[in-house]
Amino acid sequence: MRAFSPYPWTDWSQSWKEAKQGSLRGQLDEIVQQLTDAAPLVARLVEEAEEQARIRQQEWKEQMRRLEERERVRRQNEAREQARADLLSAIKHWDVVVY
Repeated sequence: MRAFSPYPWTDWSQSWKEAKQGSLRGQLDEIVQQLTDAAPLVARLVEEAEEQARIRQQEWKEQMRRLEERERVRRQNEAREQARADLLSAIKHWDVVVY
């Protein structure tokens, strides 16, 4: 018989084997006690997994924020360069018209 944690990112399991046919029946009280004793450990593993998920999500949000900031700066620089090119083009055009 095998018990395991059904929660994602938690790695806990326990196995019991029959030494002979029907021997697990005699171990049921002990198995129940071991499962009961394991509940706080599984709960802690779940809490740790949830905290790690929160940390990963915060790191992802921060990474997205940095990417968005870089993109904003890139677009701003691109707009500045385009405005400069447009201004230089207008100056050249004026120069042609005036002379």
